Amino acid sequence: GPSVLSLDDAELLMGHTERLLSAPTAPYAEDAALGIVEAFAAARPSLARRRDRHGNLLLTWPGNGRASGTPQLAFSAHLDHPGFHYLGSRLGKHRARFHGGVPQAYMAGGEVRFFDPKTFAACATARVRRAEKQLDGTLLCDLSRFRGRARRGMFGSWDITPGRITGRRFHGRVCDDLLPAAAS
Repeated sequence: GPSVLSLDDAELLMGHTERLLSAPTAPYAEDAALGIVEAFAAARPSLARRRDRHGNLLLTWPGNGRASGTPQLAFSAHLDHPGFHYLGSRLGKHRARFHGGVPQAYMAGGEVRFFDPKTFAACATARVRRAEKQLDGTLLCDLSRFRGRARRGMFGSWDITPGRITGRRFHGRVCDDLLPAAAS
């Protein structure tokens, strides 16, 4: 059906969404996605930005001033997605800890891409050989087919389509978490 957005606004929204879907993210490693949201807000003086005491980014828009006493609308979104934290290599065996709600049975054989937490550049790839559930609910993963350079503390995500929009269809590894942020 017809869009409620102008063509310029729709193009802006799609470009922002594609950038956000392409940002690598994992639990405790949300800075790339956060930077995209902050840059979007900084380019719009009508949006006020602030951080709460927990580090959450809060954006507010004062509205157009036409309607007083109307209810406020709030959007909420988070910027992480289930992912891996590289633990390093010992005796040639690479390991990572997985955080998130993916059943252990789906882990073995999964392809992983690791990113530098400072530059967000992809640095290494691997395959999950096996995963073992830990007492804290995370999964300890043995990795095989490790390629590239990695150091302890890098984060990883599934090595699937990073973010692409084709027509009216979104493709990405983190749509369920980042699309609400784009919609906001």
